[in-house]
Amino acid sequence: MPPPEEVIEPFVAAGVPVSTYADPNALRDKVELDKKKDANRVSMKAKYSDPKVQPFRLAAADRPRAGESHLSKVREEVEMAREAECNFEGVKSNPVPRQKPGQGVVRLNSAAILREDNLYRKKQEHEANVLGAYERELRDSAEFDAWQRRMQQADEDERLIGIERRRVDAAMADEEAKEARLRKELENQQLALEMKAEAKEGEESRHKAAAARDSMVKALVVDVQEQRQKPIAAKEDLSRRNKTTARELRQELQQAEAEAAAERRKEQARRADLIKQIRALELVPRKRELAVDPTYVPRLGLLEEMSLAELRERMAIMEEQRLEDELAKRGKIVSAKQEKEADLAQRVKRLGDMRERAATEASSKRLQHKSEVARVEATRKERVADAQIKVQASIETKRQVRQQKEAELATELKRIKIKNQFLEADKEAVERKKSESQQSGEQREIIDRQRMKLDQAQAHLSVYNKETQQRLHNVQRERAAHEAFMKEYEAHFAECKDDATALEGSIVAEQEERLVTRQGLARTKANEAAWSRNSLPQIAGTGR
Repeated sequence: MPPPEEVIEPFVAAGVPVSTYADPNALRDKVELDKKKDANRVSMKAKYSDPKVQPFRLAAADRPRAGESHLSKVREEVEMAREAECNFEGVKSNPVPRQKPGQGVVRLNSAAILREDNLYRKKQEHEANVLGAYERELRDSAEFDAWQRRMQQADEDERLIGIERRRVDAAMADEEAKEARLRKELENQQLALEMKAEAKEGEESRHKAAAARDSMVKALVVDVQEQRQKPIAAKEDLSRRNKTTARELRQELQQAEAEAAAERRKEQARRADLIKQIRALELVPRKRELAVDPTYVPRLGLLEEMSLAELRERMAIMEEQRLEDELAKRGKIVSAKQEKEADLAQRVKRLGDMRERAATEASSKRLQHKSEVARVEATRKERVADAQIKVQASIETKRQVRQQKEAELATELKRIKIKNQFLEADKEAVERKKSESQQSGEQREIIDRQRMKLDQAQAHLSVYNKETQQRLHNVQRERAAHEAFMKEYEAHFAECKDDATALEGSIVAEQEERLVTRQGLARTKANEAAWSRNSLPQIAGTGR
């Protein structure tokens, strides 16, 4: 049977209290509360005015102490320092102030003077070239410059007109966008209905895809269960290969250690022989010269051979020559510096005159440019005002057309509403039929839900049985694998025990061989020491 439907009682809000819209001063609670506040204030004042409750206080006791004021000052400094550390943007520096004409004196260095003089020289060469061209060709570039300025001004005017035209087009486009937005809303409503139908079809296709996916997952589970046996076999094969590789590596390491021991023995024998030869050479006496003659010449057949005394004389002569060259260079540098200072002074005077003349010409050009800019700005404002008037007229025309269309649409909607009022006569019958259809649909939905729950319960029981069987199978397989592992471990332990016994025997034999070698080396060193003690007196007597 279907579950009983839960009846939801509608919520009824309480009315607004009368005190909400009443005067706060006329409320009884407010008046009583104010009276109690006044009484409490009077009682507190009377209480704390009594000297027993509030004793007399001296003004000197309330003054801040010297240590406390210093502490507050230090605290403020520390807090300001911490805030400065947290300011990651840093302090923004003020811009460089603009220097007014005639204020301040700028001292130029040599590089600045030379750069400015070079600039003026280039300007003079350009003017000289222009005058020379005028003398040769009897014409100058003034006419071309005037034509160029006229063309540039025409291009600028055309650019400004284009900007105004684009502004007008942008305003018109804004109005067209508003109209398009209204049309788009209607299109979106139609598109929403179509999308709902498509969503319903997509829901059906998703149910079919889910069923196909469930069948594919079941097949994949069966395949995975079959593949679980393969890793065990691969693991056993890998273990066998690793054992074989480890056995070969042990054999190679033993052979390499034997070869290295033989090489070390050969190297020790070679070193002992070299030590004997070096000791024999050290015992041979040498003849050493200690006296130094400053007039001695080696006469080895090399170029520029000389004695120490001759070398010292030549070095003194070269030092005198260097001092004379240094004095001559100093004189040249001083004279060149004086000439450079005189040239710079002359250049500074000429540049000052040119700078004054350039400042006068620049002032006249600025005044002319300001008047020209004011004229262009007035022309632009007139053009902008004309364009705005045209745009406003066009917008008003479009607005009137849109309002007319909206009025026609409102009339049509009113007519449709009146028609719907006549069609609502049979509305109760339609609602009754709709209610019956909804009840039958809910009944079918309840039956389908019960059937689905039964199917899910059966599927869950089937899966639980399969999991129990699989769990038992896994336990048996793990037990068999453990027994096989224990057998293999015992066999490997026996094999490692034999290998360890053989390795220990080889290590003992190698240590015995090293002991024999050390004993032989000790006897050899003893014989060498005895030979040295017996042969040193004989060699000393032969040297004398």
